[in-house]
Amino acid sequence: MKQKVSLILLLIVLAFLFAFTFYCFFILFLKLDIASIGASISAFMGAFFAFLFIRLGEALTRFYDRQVKHYNALVELEQACGRYLNEISDNIFVINDCIKIANDNKGSLFFFANRLDVFSIDNSLTLCLHNVDLVNEVFSYNIDMDKLNKSIEPVNRHYDDIKNNFLKKSINADTYLANVQIYLEKLVELRGFLTKLEEKTKKLAVLSRILLRDKPFLTWLIQIISKTRLTDRIKKQVPDELKKFEVEIDEGKKQSREEIQKVQEIIEVLRKTD
Repeated sequence: MKQKVSLILLLIVLAFLFAFTFYCFFILFLKLDIASIGASISAFMGAFFAFLFIRLGEALTRFYDRQVKHYNALVELEQACGRYLNEISDNIFVINDCIKIANDNKGSLFFFANRLDVFSIDNSLTLCLHNVDLVNEVFSYNIDMDKLNKSIEPVNRHYDDIKNNFLKKSINADTYLANVQIYLEKLVELRGFLTKLEEKTKKLAVLSRILLRDKPFLTWLIQIISKTRLTDRIKKQVPDELKKFEVEIDEGKKQSREEIQKVQEIIEVLRKTD
């Protein structure tokens, strides 16, 4: 964008030099009528500036459309982070629940009903964002999520295989429980990766929140200052915004736990009634 503006300014300067040279040449050498020359120059300059403003208007329109596209991508990114945080929380809950079931049933046979979910990755967002640092953050984040997906899938298959083999009586209970222990160790390892991904997701959500405060506008200079790179002004806001974001998450988890507790109490009452 800066190169385009510089080129336009250069063209304007050259146009004025051409007009001035043209004027002096005819005055000094051809001695034509000044009024006629002035009219010719006026006609030329009018046509030139009309062309210039049309091209400039088209450039500004494309720039504005790009700004809107970037802003909409930020909105989608923030929403995606919210979904990812929910999916991460669900997977961590499943892992903790499996560990609890295993601890509560030591020495006896047990089965797990829940499975870990893989994450849906949207790589199209990087094509719409034009903040260089943010694009790199999203690209790196998607790679981490893809690696985690490739770790979750074989762990799920491992438990499905040992459970199906036991139900088919291909293996005995001791072999089943020994493989369950391996499964639990893999779950604990995955929980560590999920926790790290949760922190990255929070940071990405906070960055998108901060950048969303700058609405689309028709000024290329402001775009260079505040949009092309993550400025110090934006980075300084991340810690405070991250704290607010974590408080909101904790409140949501608390409300969810309270709702689950109420449902469990109702189920317990119904069981006693029966």
